[in-house]
Amino acid sequence: MQVNKIEEVDKLFEVEDEFKSTCLCFIFNFLPPYLISHLIVSCLREYKIASAQQQEGLFKDCCVFDVSECGCTKLLLVKYGSMIELQIWQWDKETPCQYEEIFNFIKEHFKLRKHTPSKGRWGGGRIADDVLPSHTCIGDDIERIRLIRNEMQHSGTFALDDARYHILITIIQAMLNRFDHHNNPAGDSYVNRLEEIRKMELKPKDFEDMKAQIQKGIT
Repeated sequence: MQVNKIEEVDKLFEVEDEFKSTCLCFIFNFLPPYLISHLIVSCLREYKIASAQQQEGLFKDCCVFDVSECGCTKLLLVKYGSMIELQIWQWDKETPCQYEEIFNFIKEHFKLRKHTPSKGRWGGGRIADDVLPSHTCIGDDIERIRLIRNEMQHSGTFALDDARYHILITIIQAMLNRFDHHNNPAGDSYVNRLEEIRKMELKPKDFEDMKAQIQKGIT
């Protein structure tokens, strides 16, 4: 385990700013020094340590993980002062930004006047809940995708409480059931892929364990 500055980690992995996501930061009034080690160990249960130039990306208070099997997507986890930061690195230039991809997908359907929603027109609505539950055609689900995308993209706080998260997950799961029916995807179903993603959710017990460790460190 070596001590490296973040700039040196960037240089080691040759990460340009255009390939980096916005940082997700957790700021603590008191950050126990061992907490970052616990988080690194937890991530190791899901991901392998990334490497570059024949060197592993494991450093003091910092680790880089391979999220994708091909290594094109990596996760940076780092402790800096009283803050823990997470950032995604994405090198696959052939894959456009997810938000841009969704926008282009909706724009093409609008131009082609294809799969028009049940209400007879595109647009309107503020959140995905505004689309009636009884409206389940392809156009309706495209509208739901647009509204969910807008809600996340234009959020001023980049925050989602538990209640809202579960509402959106319920909407998304219903959509994916319909997508599985319409598309019959090769390999794993969309619903199963969502379930795999949800296995990474922070459970209440995980949160309570972390809180207990922090309180123990304070006392």
